[in-house]
Amino acid sequence: MTTTLVDAWGQPRKGDWMQTNSGIAFWPLDPKIEEISLDDIAHALSQANRYGGHCKFPYSVAQHSVLLFDWLLACEPSAHPGAPFPNGQHVLQWAILHDAPEFVFQDIIGPIKRTMKTGDYKLYYNRLEFLISVKFGLSNDMPGIIDLADKRIVLDEQAALMAHPSPLEWSFYRGLEPLGVTIEEWDWRKAKAEFLGRCDAVGLR
Repeated sequence: MTTTLVDAWGQPRKGDWMQTNSGIAFWPLDPKIEEISLDDIAHALSQANRYGGHCKFPYSVAQHSVLLFDWLLACEPSAHPGAPFPNGQHVLQWAILHDAPEFVFQDIIGPIKRTMKTGDYKLYYNRLEFLISVKFGLSNDMPGIIDLADKRIVLDEQAALMAHPSPLEWSFYRGLEPLGVTIEEWDWRKAKAEFLGRCDAVGLR
């Protein structure tokens, strides 16, 4: 017999719950907007390592998001707050939150993630991404410029973070140029603070 769990208000929920850093009971398969916390996002992403931890030093999703944000701010005029483009700040808001669902789903490495584009994982991931976009006022879909920059920064990360030269070509990124960002070693506290600072700069809290 399947037991349906209920939340603190006695409402039936799908799946089971996890406890976030702020103490919220969060239901990954049945999220609600009011249970999404920017501080929980920042805290979890600052401690979630990219590439499954196979780097010279811990490199968090939060730091990755900050570097992407800063590159867009510096190199893409349409992303500057106050620029003569109506979606400038919107681009930067998406940039800092582009991996926000990973505060629950974690950073699954690319070779696995690319085989999970359909099915339950993608369904639930997209549902949480949509609710995050509603929570923080990010209208429409993620801008395409972010997806491209997110692919290009992988080449910077590969060069800076991999202890040995790649034994194989990452064919998924063939033909792309790196962004040219500098990657330094940050502890999780700095990553969290920098992440929240960028959120503040574009009016996310």
